[in-house]
Amino acid sequence: MICPEDSRQAATNFSGDFSNKTISYFVGDVTNMDANYGMFLSGDRNLTGGVMHANGFLEVVTNQTIGWSSELHNGFGNIALADGSVQETISTNLNELLQQTGLATNRLAIP
Repeated sequence: MICPEDSRQAATNFSGDFSNKTISYFVGDVTNMDANYGMFLSGDRNLTGGVMHANGFLEVVTNQTIGWSSELHNGFGNIALADGSVQETISTNLNELLQQTGLATNRLAIP
């Protein structure tokens, strides 16, 4: 569950070594699966923008600007969508994808 570009160390087991520090990817809110095939299911963790809550959820309202930090992929990132596709995007395209999620507020669990 580690991106090859990430400097994090992979977990060696799921019982005691698996945590937010051993994961490279966010997980989207899958409780609304029938909302739209453009929903974010998963993606690289280096998102910027939105509102980070203490519980580890990043909330992004559709009209907010989000982007990619340079921490991974040099300002690019990958998003897995509910339609089964994976999109490699720059920040500008990421905002276009956000508009197509079909949700006013997107909740992403960020490691």
